[in-house]
Amino acid sequence: MTGSAGQNQPDPSGVSSAAELAAAAKSLMKGLGVTGVELATRTNLATGTVSELINGKTFPREATFEVFVTDGCGQEWEPWRQAWSRAQRDVLSQRPVGELAIELEQLRERVEELEQVLQQTLQETRERRQADARQERELEQQQAAREAGAQFLAWVGAPQFRRITPAYPSKESAVSIQEVDEFLGRVHELACRSLEELQLYLWTHSGTFGEAGGFFSQGSWRPSPGYVEADVKGYRSRLLTAVMRHFGPRDAAAHSAWAERADASRHPLRNDAHLNDHV
Repeated sequence: MTGSAGQNQPDPSGVSSAAELAAAAKSLMKGLGVTGVELATRTNLATGTVSELINGKTFPREATFEVFVTDGCGQEWEPWRQAWSRAQRDVLSQRPVGELAIELEQLRERVEELEQVLQQTLQETRERRQADARQERELEQQQAAREAGAQFLAWVGAPQFRRITPAYPSKESAVSIQEVDEFLGRVHELACRSLEELQLYLWTHSGTFGEAGGFFSQGSWRPSPGYVEADVKGYRSRLLTAVMRHFGPRDAAAHSAWAERADASRHPLRNDAHLNDHV
């Protein structure tokens, strides 16, 4: 196929109306021996679209006509683009002003709708980016807190509690393994989340654990499994000392407030009596 008008091909320079454009398109297909089905296959246009175009039933969009001319008929686009532009001007000149005004208003409304959609999309994108940034900062803070907590616990040292069992009895007091393990789990959780929360927890913790107890067997008292109380209290004391060293003497009044909160939680009745003294 050639890019210029041949003996059996129409000259696009002579097209100036929609009817002439349709006739030229039909003549172009006929001169090339291309059927509507073949052209539709080449261009991915619907056969109905091709039929309406060449029969002048609808005026084609520029993109549709370009595909028709270039992909379907193998012609150079520029002379046919000029033909399409002239035909479009002719179509517009014949339309009533009122109809054009209505179409213009519809287009304006559509543009406003698209602008609103665009603004909403941009806002959602900004909010999503801000949320992602916040989440990233939170993850970084959590990671930093976990690392700081792990370093703190490593500095304190791992708890080493002697166990009292029926097989290895002792005269030393024993405390509940379950309660101590729960305490250790809470310490680890808070240390890896916030050392300040750990400080509050240690200050407000009573420092006491349930006795391990025991049972009689073959006429003698057998202790239930438990940790040596002195070992547990020693570790808790190390934790408190390490926390105070970590934060340092930031504010004596603040430490006093911590102590008062801890004392109030451990001795609520005494605290109430103290308040009653001031009534």
